[in-house]
Amino acid sequence: PKMEKYLIFRKRAAGTAGGSEPISADDTIYVGLHVATDSTFRACSPFKDKALREYLSAFVKAVGLRFQALESPAVIVMFLGSSELTREQELKIIGSDKSVSGMAVKGGDAIKHMMDITAEDDYVGTNKLFYVLTALNVTEEITENKPNDKVPIPSDSSEDYSSIESSEERSAVVARSMSNKNKYGNVFGLSQFGTICSISGAISQDNGRDFSGVTAAAVQVATVLGPRYKGNITRRYCPDYDDVETPFHMDECSRIKASLTQNTGKGDGDDEYACLHEKIEDSQSNGETPSTFFEKHRGWTPCGMAYIGSTECTENSDATVPASACQMSCCIAQNILPSTAYKIPAPDGTKCGEGSKVCVDGDCVAYSTQT
Repeated sequence: PKMEKYLIFRKRAAGTAGGSEPISADDTIYVGLHVATDSTFRACSPFKDKALREYLSAFVKAVGLRFQALESPAVIVMFLGSSELTREQELKIIGSDKSVSGMAVKGGDAIKHMMDITAEDDYVGTNKLFYVLTALNVTEEITENKPNDKVPIPSDSSEDYSSIESSEERSAVVARSMSNKNKYGNVFGLSQFGTICSISGAISQDNGRDFSGVTAAAVQVATVLGPRYKGNITRRYCPDYDDVETPFHMDECSRIKASLTQNTGKGDGDDEYACLHEKIEDSQSNGETPSTFFEKHRGWTPCGMAYIGSTECTENSDATVPASACQMSCCIAQNILPSTAYKIPAPDGTKCGEGSKVCVDGDCVAYSTQT
């Protein structure tokens, strides 16, 4: 059934490409993100229920701001709502919901298991991306299956991890998310190049407090857009000779180089990315940016979320760091020693400069109302 869905999509895309009106490279393209959170993300975040949904909506809005200066084509990123990973989904994608300290998601495995979810939930052939947020590090590691290896996945979605009685089974589940002695470093997020209109999924790290993972998420969106993305967000670097050769990295570089070769002189494979021009009608965004989110929830502040116990420095603070329109100075008061100060970017969407300029990733940029 999953393959049938994909083949139907390919036929539809081919039919669109063969129509009388070719797709223009200047047409706006749309990407919708459904955000699924794991238990580590929710445990780290102080926001619950409605406030958490608003945080996630503002998170996706901030991701969209990273694309708002593009024109050829313009990229609109939209929030499609959120959900919690089920226990069974989390065991497959993340690996374990216990012993968070020192653990990381094996991103290569996570992407593979997300393909099953996206196929079952009708994401295949669409411009809607199933996006997982976790508080854990994300690596490019892929589990190497050995003969007779069996990784148990509970068949009952209501079964708790603590009910797995066999120590051998428990170790196998934990192994799904353990870093292999730092052989694989934290890459903050992972996705596959140019997969948005086929079978696609993405995962990245965020602390659930101060939108720390927005940049990593923007990289994943740019990655799944493949050759249709024309901006300056840095994606995977694939030199002719590469010393860092994880299996996932090599596969991705092969995919990227093949895409660039195939699409030379062919309009960036418009037939493969026809779904990107379909407008998304079921957006659940409330229009809030991280800036308006913090303005609404004044009990939580950008400084307090970035550095626990800190507040924005005042002119009377005995310690401060220079701050511009898109930078904030955060002070932590000390009883005996002088206050400690840190500089953080102002929340995305903070008004700055003249006209409609806003802060994006610490810089003051022109804002497009279309975003």
